[in-house]
Amino acid sequence: MSEIVWTESPGYDASPSLESWRKEIGQYYQIMKVLVDEDPREAFQHLSQFSARASEMRSNIAIQEGRREAAFRLKIIDPFLDECDRQFRVLSRIHAIRQMEWDMARGT
Repeated sequence: MSEIVWTESPGYDASPSLESWRKEIGQYYQIMKVLVDEDPREAFQHLSQFSARASEMRSNIAIQEGRREAAFRLKIIDPFLDECDRQFRVLSRIHAIRQMEWDMARGT
């Protein structure tokens, strides 16, 4: 099982820029690639954290939305939130299959 390691402390920049948010979301995508190998509880917690953080970014952008911010929301944040949802569904299905296999192996 691989270990998820943050390359830097993600997010929560006192003066966030779109570029720092882009890097932060990029880091979350990197972590998503190994979630399938993690304990399901940890994987779901990560996805929850990612979507909460991206929703926070989206809300902050809505307050001051200009053309650049709107483009960032539409091209980066919204697709990322969709991917979080998709990954949740995929990981949920994988977890259900593993549970079913475990139950069958135990004879229940």
